[in-house]
Amino acid sequence: MEDSPQLLHSGRFLQLRSVRGWEYASRANATGVVAIFAMTAKREVLLIEQFRPPLGKMVMELPAGLAGDEPLKENEPLLSAAKRELVEETGYDARKWFSLGDGPSSAGLTDEMITFFLALDLLQVRELEHFGVGNERIRLHLVRLGEVPTFLERRQKEGVAVDFKIYAALFLAQEWFVDWRRRLSFSDAASPLDAASHVFVQHVCALGATALPPRIVRLESAPAGSVVTDAPAAAAAGGGG
Repeated sequence: MEDSPQLLHSGRFLQLRSVRGWEYASRANATGVVAIFAMTAKREVLLIEQFRPPLGKMVMELPAGLAGDEPLKENEPLLSAAKRELVEETGYDARKWFSLGDGPSSAGLTDEMITFFLALDLLQVRELEHFGVGNERIRLHLVRLGEVPTFLERRQKEGVAVDFKIYAALFLAQEWFVDWRRRLSFSDAASPLDAASHVFVQHVCALGATALPPRIVRLESAPAGSVVTDAPAAAAAGGGG
């Protein structure tokens, strides 16, 4: 029988709970969290930059957000939340969506689970200097896939923090493409990409780390206008602190 969490404090957006003497944070106004790895036909990854008060600095992140945090949308599906957040934070919509799996954001600190999505076949629907809702001022960066690690390293040297979920998403997307290539025949199968024939993912680990070796992923082109109907989902590995 599971122990029932004890509510220690409740704020507007967060709650402090305890179970078996372990204190942790829980969201009071959401049913889920989504993060999106979105890539254009030109193999540009959509990254966002915004100020985060807990860190007191700008942070490079994936487009992401909460599900079920809006009035009358408490049961918002995760995919619907991902589609909404991508438009709100980047001005882009996507015609093709695939699940990359989920995992805990920080298992020792919170019960929050993050679901990753892959978004392809993008269409720009808004063009603004800054994106977001309310007081958010989100800056959009379109970064070539092979240049993402170098770009993040440069921004970090400039004093910008880097959310390492970007690297998790790079790895998950890489594994999805590898699995997709293995399972589908390119002669008659659909392609999740609308452009080019080769995608190189050479850096999937954290800056300066060597735990994951570089891998080159080759994606062949497929008939235009086709739709992926047997898209594999990669399992996400979560981490805690």
